Amino acid sequence: ARFEDGVRVGPVGAFGPEIASRPARPGDVVVLEASGLGPTDPLWVPGARVATPLALARPGFFVMVGGDGRSIVEGVHLVAPARFEVRFRVPSLASSGDVPIRIGYFFSPGQQTEFPLELSFAVEAR
Repeated sequence: ARFEDGVRVGPVGAFGPEIASRPARPGDVVVLEASGLGPTDPLWVPGARVATPLALARPGFFVMVGGDGRSIVEGVHLVAPARFEVRFRVPSLASSGDVPIRIGYFFSPGQQTEFPLELSFAVEAR
């Protein structure tokens, strides 16, 4: 995960002295890269070039940060063949440290589908 300015999400120094990093804070916009999130609108055809970012066609995409901290999804776009960028705003959380992230689709109350994802990143509570 990274911030919009390219700085990596994690404890300061987590990736060595050459790569800038810092913990996420509530309100920060974080960018995740993923593949296989679903069709786009307009539809991207495998093998075609992605000239401009293509939006995810399905509504209801969510990012859950820290168990019950639902974030605000800023956008989900295909930016290169088989590469989506998921931009979300970090919610206020009760604790600091490594927090789990879950992504998926919310269809209706009590009905959601999650992608298998084992990811966490460092968050600094305000």
